[in-house]
Amino acid sequence: MSAIRKKITVCIALAALLCAGCWEQIDPREPPYNWPAPDPDSPLISTKWRWDSGWENAVLHFGTAQTVWYNEDAYDYFFDKAIRRGEIVHIGIFTITGNYDTMDFSQWKSYPHGAHFIRNHEQP
Repeated sequence: MSAIRKKITVCIALAALLCAGCWEQIDPREPPYNWPAPDPDSPLISTKWRWDSGWENAVLHFGTAQTVWYNEDAYDYFFDKAIRRGEIVHIGIFTITGNYDTMDFSQWKSYPHGAHFIRNHEQP
């Protein structure tokens, strides 16, 4: 095998390893998580969250137990306050930490990075 062919093979193998680590792995034998019904007493309702991504100042506003606003667009979401985990449809899965002060996405939208939102405690 020539030196160039070996280098190409190594580069392809490294690229495959890097890409494999970017996506959240799902075991196909595991049943999908069933989110609870919308909770009218959810601690997320009427809260605003901000993340300075470097490209934009992203804002999430949880208007109801089912609808969150991302900048100007409305999305459906699910939240399980018992485990402090939720999912915004088309955006991603998030976890709430601390005293409902931070929200972390392991993968933001379809990008290969997460997002760290801070709760805005000012009145909406």
